[in-house]
Parts: sequence; C-alpha cells; structure tokens
Amino acid sequence: MRRQLLNQLSGLLLLGLLLPATVATAAPASEPALPKFSKATLDAIGRIPVQHGGRVKPLSTFATYSLLHIRHRKGFTDGDGKRMSSTEWFLRASLFPRTAMRDRVFRIEDSDVLDAIGLKDLKELKRKTDYYSYQELSPGMRQLRQKFREYVQVDRNDQTRAQKQVIALGSSVNIYESIQRLFVFADFGVPLRGEEQSGQFGGREFAPLTEVLKKLRATFQAGEDPEWAQPLAQAALTVAYESRGLRLAAPISADDGYLADWFTVDVMVDRALGDQPDADANMAYIEKLEALHAARGNAGALEKASIALYEEARARAESSKAYGKIDLEVTYQGLKAFFWSKWIFLLGFFVMCFALLFPKLNKPLVRTAWGLAIFGTVLSIYGIVLRCVLLGRPPVTTLYETLLFVTGVACLTGLAIEWMNRRRVGLFLVLSFGALGMFLSDGFELLEQQDTMRPLVAVLDTNFWLATHVTTITAGYAAGLLAAAFGHVYLFSYILRIRRNDKEYYRGIQRMLYGTLAFSLIFTVVGTILGGVWANESWGRFWGWDPKENGALMIVLSQLAIIHGRLGGYLKGFGLSIASIASAIIIAFSWWGTNLMGVGLHAYGFTAGLDTALKTFYAVEIFTMLVAGLVWFYDFKFASKPSLEESVTA
Repeated sequence: MRRQLLNQLSGLLLLGLLLPATVATAAPASEPALPKFSKATLDAIGRIPVQHGGRVKPLSTFATYSLLHIRHRKGFTDGDGKRMSSTEWFLRASLFPRTAMRDRVFRIEDSDVLDAIGLKDLKELKRKTDYYSYQELSPGMRQLRQKFREYVQVDRNDQTRAQKQVIALGSSVNIYESIQRLFVFADFGVPLRGEEQSGQFGGREFAPLTEVLKKLRATFQAGEDPEWAQPLAQAALTVAYESRGLRLAAPISADDGYLADWFTVDVMVDRALGDQPDADANMAYIEKLEALHAARGNAGALEKASIALYEEARARAESSKAYGKIDLEVTYQGLKAFFWSKWIFLLGFFVMCFALLFPKLNKPLVRTAWGLAIFGTVLSIYGIVLRCVLLGRPPVTTLYETLLFVTGVACLTGLAIEWMNRRRVGLFLVLSFGALGMFLSDGFELLEQQDTMRPLVAVLDTNFWLATHVTTITAGYAAGLLAAAFGHVYLFSYILRIRRNDKEYYRGIQRMLYGTLAFSLIFTVVGTILGGVWANESWGRFWGWDPKENGALMIVLSQLAIIHGRLGGYLKGFGLSIASIASAIIIAFSWWGTNLMGVGLHAYGFTAGLDTALKTFYAVEIFTMLVAGLVWFYDFKFASKPSLEESVTA
C-alpha cells in the first residue's frame, strides 16, 4: 500500500498545489481568542522532545533559537506591549497563525531589502532597521523566494550586503512558515472530493485527518480498494505534507532513536496508512496533536491536551532511548547562568568603582565585590559544566564555547592571583573580564542566531583530544589575554598618572603580568604539541603550516620572546605591558582570525559579521600602545624627574 501511494507522487504534488487555495476559502476566517497560557501548559509544551539541527532537544530550545533567528531576540512583545517567552510565541504562531501574522516579528537590518522584493512603498513607512509582520511582507513573498533561490547560489564571499540580507530574511520566513503550518492538517482537515468520498463521512466537505486515516485503514485491512480510497489517501498525505516542518515523533522501532530520523506529520500519516508495526502509535500521536489544536481556545482544556501530548511524546522517545537529557536541558535553559553572571559581574565592577570613589566605604564595598566576583564565576562555571553534561564532551567545541571557557579560566586565575596578592587589581580584572566575556558570548550567540549546542564537525569528533589539546591551548588563550589585561592596567595607570609615586603598586602589576604570561606559555606550548600529535593521528602529518597551526606557533614564539626579554632586562614594566598587548593581538588572530580566512583544515568555525569586530579589537589595541608609547616618549625626553620606567624595577 505504501509503495503504491508513493508511486503516485505526481498526483499528490498536483493536489498540493491546489489544496491551499481550496481550503483557504472553506476554512473559517477567524480564530478563537488567545487564552492565557498556564505555567503547566508552557512547561509541558517546552519539554516535548523534537529532533532538529542534528540532535534531540526540548521544543523550548527549538522555539528560542527560531525566534532568535527571526527577531534577533529570545523573547517577544506583542502589539499590546505584552512580553512573552519563546514557548508562548511558538504556541501563538502555530495554534493561532492568523493572529500571529499581524505580529511584527521579522527584524530587517536594512530596509533596502524591501526594494529587492518589490515592497518599496512599505520601505517609505519604516525606519532603516525595523520590525515587520508576515502580513506586511506577504505581497513580496513570491519575489523573496525567487531572490532567495538565486542568491544562495552565489559564493558567500561574493555576496553583497543586500544579498546577504535577502538570504537572512528568506531563511527567517522559512522557519516561521514551518511553525505557522504545523497544525494546518488539524485546522483544515482533509478535503473530500465527490459524492463517494463525501458519503463516507456523512456528506461533509472536510473530515479530520485521524477520522480519514481510521476509515482508510479499516477499508484496506478488509482487503477492499474502492475508487474513492486512493485519491483520499493522497489527499490525506498532502494535507499532512503541509505540516511537515518539524520532526516531532521518535521512531519507536529504532534501537537508538537519538540518531535515527524522527517523524514529521506526513511520515506518521504514511506509516499509519501502511503495514508498519508503529501504525497505531502514529495514529495516537496525530490524535494528540489534533486534540491540542481543538483545545486552543480554552486555557483549561489546552493545559490537559498539552500534558497529554507531552506524555505521549516522552513515552515514544523513552521507548527508543532518545529522551536523554531533555529535562536537564530545560533546567539549563531556564537557569540562564550566563545571562545572570553577566549582570553579576557588571554589578561587581560598579561596586569596585564606588570603592575607589568612597574610601570610607572601601572595606565593605570590596567585600561585596569579592562576593559578586565569586558568585559570577561559580555561576558561569556551573553553566559550562551543565553544557558538558548535556553534550557529553569538553566545553571547547565551538568558538562560542571557547568564549565561555576562556572567560571562566581567566576569572578563576584572576581570583587566585588576587587571593595571593591582595592588591585589588586582580579582583577588578576578574569583574571586568567576566562582564566583557559574557557580553561577548551573548553578542556572538546573537550574531550566529542558531542553537549553540550543535553536533561536532568531523575534525573535532574525539573527546580525548578535545579534553587535552583544545582545552589546554584554550586555557593558554585565557591566561595570555589576562596577562594583557594586567598590561592594560599598568599602561592606563601610567598614562593617567595613577599612584605615580607608589613603586610597589607598579611592581605588583609587573609580577602578576609576568606570572600570568608564564602560565600561558606553559599551556600554549603543551597545547600546540598535543595539537601536532592529534594532527599526525588524524591527517598523517605532525605539522602542515595550516593558518591555525601558524597562529599557535606565533603565540608560542611571541611569549617566548617576551619572557626572554624580561629575563634579559630588555623589557621592564612598561615594555612588558606593551609586549603583552601585542601578544593578545596574536592570540586573537590565532583564536578567531584564522577561522575568517576560510582556508585550511582548521577552518571549521567561520562566523559572518565577525571580521569587523576583530578589526576593531586590533585597532583599539594598536591605538592603546601608540598612546602609551607617546606618553613614555614625552616623559623620556622632556620630564624633569626620572621616568617611572627608570625608577621602578621589578
């Protein structure tokens, strides 16, 4: 039966083209009023396991990153000013698509995109960067799809800004429409053609999908094949095909449902019509989806239907050992460890600033800053550990994860230095570095606009080398950047004449910088050697002058040169600080810049839009060194007293 239906694909596609116009006129023009979604409803819907992006995840995670991609935010505010979570928005867009069509959810960065899709009149009513509803964009959808198909064929490096914006909008529309059409099969039902089909269902023009499936299965199982059955089966498949966007159901027969392809609605219908062992289970799942749609106008009924659907989805996933760590991921997403640690670090930074401004309150304020620094560090590391448990691998598999790891390592190192030194410089840098690192990771997530817990690329798919080479060299990055942060403190203190006569203050910064740099050198050398061993195992050569390999070597050589210069007396406090900042530029190039080159075996982390941020970092650091150099030159040539460099020795 299944093969016979698939062989008639041409008829199915033809019906698929005709169906939307037919059902649009027959379907009701209004929707029930939006109820207030209860906490239990949102929790049940959010915990439904789905397969997306190569892994099984909670539906709440899928909704979060779908909304982030479309709106560049993880939350949504409707026209009445009501704020809602991504799960609430998902229910709104899928169960109430006509209402959601008026929501201004699409963020367009450049209104020139509207010219490309034939909406010039709409452009005149909007700001250059603004939000648009699906309803507002609908007149240009046909042209948008044409442009999208055309521009995605252009090499990424050759795409213009306008083309990239059109591709981004087209991708957002595709995601939105897959959510919007999730319950099309339940909203419209199956169209009944002719008196024979209609007569089987009491003379109706449409019938619920599950009712049609039960009728067809009973007919086929009885050995009958009347003329109305095959076209009706094709219509049922076509209706289900309209709702194919999300892999909702785990394959019960799979030994490992996490790896096997999960079922969309159309696949469940196909299997329900055929002689498949999971036909009844697929029917039951579709019934639960229909019940959820039917209950959408009543908050109490919707809660019960949501819980029933979640229990059905969980049972299916558990039967194929695919439910996994769904509940833990929901906890991780709800905790928002990195979001809160960002603000905790920032609060601690301002507390330290007040401690400098109000000496009488210095002691209680510094203690408060200590508490905030420890709390922020522990919270961020707890978030990293949760990610490790969820993914089953070290926390350094993507550029986003290395940002978190570098921030965590730098904060731990800074706290240790402050505990030993007690000069409050380390504490100040922990709070500054922590806030900056968390803000950067948040910005990078916004830049990528996709789930940050993705399957590994092939080159990284080994936990042993991730736990040795990548973790070690990333710890070296962290220490090297922290050393540069101490260098900044030294230079800013020098430029602004802070504690000019306190030689011990400057000696302390020198010692902290030097110790951190030595710590970084150990990890970068060991990490680079381990990387060569991994390369030899994976690619058959220890060294290949790959950009990433060259970057790692540049870090090692620069740090060796700095330490030799320090030991030989050529670099003192000022020179050591300048050199540490130059080394930070090399670290940034090796860490991020080599990925933007798009060449080499290590080019697995390209992120569009990162080039400008990296060049800005280079420019700021070079400007800092130039200003400090000019101040030093002025002191050396024109100052009547000995310069700080002459009077302070470490």
